[in-house]
Amino acid sequence: MTEGMEFSRAKARGKGVPRLSFSLFSKLVVYSYMSQIIKIVPLQKMPRDKGFFDYKVSGQIAKNITPGAVFEVPFGKRKLQSVFYRFETSSPFDKLRELEEVNVLGQLPDYQLKLIDWFSKYYYYSPASTLILMLPAIPKKKQSLSINQLLVSYKKINLTANTKKVANDIWTSPEKKYLILPNSQELKTKVYLQLVNKAIEENKQIVLLFPQVEKVKSFYQYLDPSSRKHTCVISSEVQRSKNRHHQLWQDISDKKYNVIVGTRSSVFAPLQNCHLMIVDESHSEDYKQWDQTPRYNVVKVIKEIQNNLNNKLILTSVTPRIEIVYEAKKLGYKYISLGEDAKVNLSVVDLSHERQKGFTYLTDKLIKSIDLQVKKEKQSLLIVNKRGLYSYLLCQDCSWTAKCLSCEMPLIINAENKLECRNCEKKGPVPLACPRCEGANLKPLGIGIEQISRTLKKEYGWTCSEDVESKTAQVILSTGQNITEGSWGNVGLLGFVYIDSLVYLADYNSNYKLYSFIKTIINSAGSNVNEIILQTCFVNNLAIEHIKLGYTKFYKDEIEARKAFDYPPFSNVIKIFFQHHDLDVCEKEARHVYKELKQSVEKIRGRITEPYLYYLRKVRKRYRYQIAIVLPKISQKEEEDLLSAVPSHWMLDKDPKDLL
Repeated sequence: MTEGMEFSRAKARGKGVPRLSFSLFSKLVVYSYMSQIIKIVPLQKMPRDKGFFDYKVSGQIAKNITPGAVFEVPFGKRKLQSVFYRFETSSPFDKLRELEEVNVLGQLPDYQLKLIDWFSKYYYYSPASTLILMLPAIPKKKQSLSINQLLVSYKKINLTANTKKVANDIWTSPEKKYLILPNSQELKTKVYLQLVNKAIEENKQIVLLFPQVEKVKSFYQYLDPSSRKHTCVISSEVQRSKNRHHQLWQDISDKKYNVIVGTRSSVFAPLQNCHLMIVDESHSEDYKQWDQTPRYNVVKVIKEIQNNLNNKLILTSVTPRIEIVYEAKKLGYKYISLGEDAKVNLSVVDLSHERQKGFTYLTDKLIKSIDLQVKKEKQSLLIVNKRGLYSYLLCQDCSWTAKCLSCEMPLIINAENKLECRNCEKKGPVPLACPRCEGANLKPLGIGIEQISRTLKKEYGWTCSEDVESKTAQVILSTGQNITEGSWGNVGLLGFVYIDSLVYLADYNSNYKLYSFIKTIINSAGSNVNEIILQTCFVNNLAIEHIKLGYTKFYKDEIEARKAFDYPPFSNVIKIFFQHHDLDVCEKEARHVYKELKQSVEKIRGRITEPYLYYLRKVRKRYRYQIAIVLPKISQKEEEDLLSAVPSHWMLDKDPKDLL
């Protein structure tokens, strides 16, 4: 009779479980001492094709660890903090190092183990390098530290029954995914605050991601002192300190905070009991890490987290990205509109007509409107999408243009009358003669904020400032990137003086970017401004035409155009690039990879561009050649096979923010 049969019969007779026979006991003892193979992920940056390592452990150790356990393993001549990923039945290596002891230092949540696997495959980044995003290194000298919160004064806001109902419906509804269009910023803030209150009341976690630190501060000011005790802010300042970063990670893991607020990197916090995640202004390009590897998109990552946790996800945006709306319609996101789209007094001024009567960006209509606001003791906020006095310096004899030696971008002439690189922030004197032909016929061209400011001061005597929260300046000038909630206190006029540089972008996203840029600023102004003037030479541009027609009409026309040209969301875009200090080497390498990929891409009816220089030409003194690949909807495995021809020293940017 087998031990299993003896157990079953004893159970059927209602008797207790019999004692283990000596044979079964001996088997278990032997099993407990048998070595098992475990796969670990070291906390160490690795090439993208590496990241898992096999070790042996005794059966006794194996019983005491679970996937996600954090401990140190011998790695060469040193010890590395690592995460136990899973057990293995076999290993391709004959000789494996055996761990004699395991001292568990922490535990990674199960969903983050799945996220490591997905992230490393989707973004072609090694599992080991991915772990660095999620797990801070344990400091050599650990200290118990209090995590300093933001030093922002509390600003009371009165919550209403209507927003409380919206928040309660979201919190309790069986719906999991939401797309919210917050036409009213105030209503949006109130809904956020009431969702925070629900999380604290029910002792659950809520995550709020914002595109910039200023947006985090703007929301944090409305959190009352009692809510702040349950809130942690994940900022770059905290992460720069090993002790503070590790302490914060441990506190979140121990459920000491119900509310996690932060920017992009907050998406990797070790959530334990998260009921809801919110991505504010989900259209923002700040959610895409585009300037360093890994080039991930927070919205994509948080969707994957939501799929694993099966919790609630809210994406908010006045101008949602085309891909987001398409997916939301396809997957049945719950749509909520907060407030009505503000009806604004918008006038479009055709600058091409101004050229016929002596071209100037300070049109008669704009000047008269500013003057009217000055008489009313109101301010005017003007958007000029260029800094400095002039956009570039040109030799009219030989067409030489002043360019940065490091990145080869055209140099602007700044307020100090010096040449300046907006990319590298390097400055230098304006030459008296052309370096190429030695002629003296140098002419500054283009427009900048400082040029507009000087003209308004000199010709009209108006006080100007680039401080968007200035209470004294009659005219405030901005590129449109730094506008805050406090920018609209006494503003009566919003004027888009120069935005046409955004029209020239050779990118499939250019219409959306222009529309979103204008619409977001207008929506931020709300009902504060009495008049809006939009100056452009491209009055028939799709984005500009739809400012008055609304987002629904813009989306309909834009999605049809993308479908016709097979752009996202109907395809996937990957940008690959190579950098080298020698231009010829860079181009030769790019041509070679292009030839390797071209046939494979076209075989699956994809598209591939010939190699082209990055618009900055140089990045950190190295030339950058790029190739853009547009793929049909294929499996991850098919995509991996295709991209296996890309050398490991090339960079991959999946779902890039642009193709420039």
